[in-house]
Amino acid sequence: MPASSNSFVGKVASIWSTVQRQSWRNPTKVMKIDVALEKTDPRTMRPGMRFRGTVETGRVKDAVLVPGDAVFPTAEGPVVFKETAMGHERQRVTLGGRNDASVAIASGIEPGDRVARRRLDADPGE
Repeated sequence: MPASSNSFVGKVASIWSTVQRQSWRNPTKVMKIDVALEKTDPRTMRPGMRFRGTVETGRVKDAVLVPGDAVFPTAEGPVVFKETAMGHERQRVTLGGRNDASVAIASGIEPGDRVARRRLDADPGE
């Protein structure tokens, strides 16, 4: 079955009170929710139909996002290794929100800056 990238707008009507493992093979924790959609597509949707997907709970306009594994804790605070014409430089950053894959950077780098996904300084044992 091909992946679908359909997006639908709605509000969470209820959240089930139990958290479960996704499956016996996958320990990821999931919970069921009921969503009241603003619009439906009767050609592809039926009452009570289930879906598997991601629920967006908020959006930050014009956020600068980096992969979570590109931010490193140090004694002076979080840093990234920003690409420059001469290689990479250690850059202190202020963090915003995060999800399971990305971190929003509130200050320290600009849109379009490239960062390394591994630590590039001489003292990785901080």
